[in-house]
Amino acid sequence: HTGLALGVVLVLGIAFINAQAFVYTQMEMPLAGSGYATMFYAITGTMVAIVIAGLVYTVVAAFRSLGGRDREYEVISAHAMYWYFTAAAYAALWFLVYVTK
Repeated sequence: HTGLALGVVLVLGIAFINAQAFVYTQMEMPLAGSGYATMFYAITGTMVAIVIAGLVYTVVAAFRSLGGRDREYEVISAHAMYWYFTAAAYAALWFLVYVTK
């Protein structure tokens, strides 16, 4: 079950990056076009970097868990906490950047 859960997290993280890339192409906003554009790319780019770091963490956790260290729960617990933080950060980002504009 751990491998399946880590696989789902990996797929959803890749889907997030794909969705953000779609937003970037649809907005057609130059980086230095305005103050909002610079802020938008800085904040959403930071979120993409956090998700990429989480994907690397997911691969490391899957490697350790599926490689025989399935009794060491610290890595999986820390992985879950990392993604909880990421979800909370994205909820705040979504409201501030996409809703309030």
